[in-house]
Amino acid sequence: MTKWGGIILPAFFIIEAERAAKRGEAVKGLNQKQAAFVKEYIVDYNGTRAAERAGYSKKTAAVQASRLLKSEKVIEAIKEHQQELMKSQVLTEDKVLAKLGEVLDRCMSAVPVMEWDFDAHEYRETGEWQFDSKGSLRALEMLGKHIGMFTGDKEKDKEVHVFLGKEFDEWKA
Repeated sequence: MTKWGGIILPAFFIIEAERAAKRGEAVKGLNQKQAAFVKEYIVDYNGTRAAERAGYSKKTAAVQASRLLKSEKVIEAIKEHQQELMKSQVLTEDKVLAKLGEVLDRCMSAVPVMEWDFDAHEYRETGEWQFDSKGSLRALEMLGKHIGMFTGDKEKDKEVHVFLGKEFDEWKA
C-alpha cells in the first residue's frame, strides 16, 4: 500500500496500472503514458508533476497535463480509481473492531514509570509499572457494547463482572 496525505492508497489499482504499463497494454482504452498519468495523478492530484512522473517531458508536462485532464477517457479512469479508493477506505465493522483490539492491547501493556535522576542526568526506572487505564476501559466498554454487554440485564451484567474480575486477578498475578 502507498501512503499519501494521511490516506493509504490501496495497491490493487496502482499495481494494475503498473502491470498494464509494463505489458504495454492500455487500461480502459488508455495508452501506456496515459495510464501512467492516471496512476500518478491520483497520488497528489498535481497534473504537471503527474505528467513528469508518467514520462512526459519536463518542458511540456504542464501542457500535457492540461490536455490529459480534458480527455473524457482520462477523467473516467480517474473517477473509477477514486471510487475504488473510497470503497477501500470505508470503515467496516471488522476494521473498527480490529482497531479497538489494537488500542486495548496497547493500553493494557504495562510500561515502566520513569523518573529523572538529577545526579546521573538521565531517566531511571522507579520499579513501578503503569498502563493506560482510561484507554483500556473505554476500549473494553466499546467492545462490550458491541457484543451486547451492559444492557441493564442484571444477570448478564453479573456474568460480565465475574468474568472481568477473574481476568483482572489473573492479569495482576
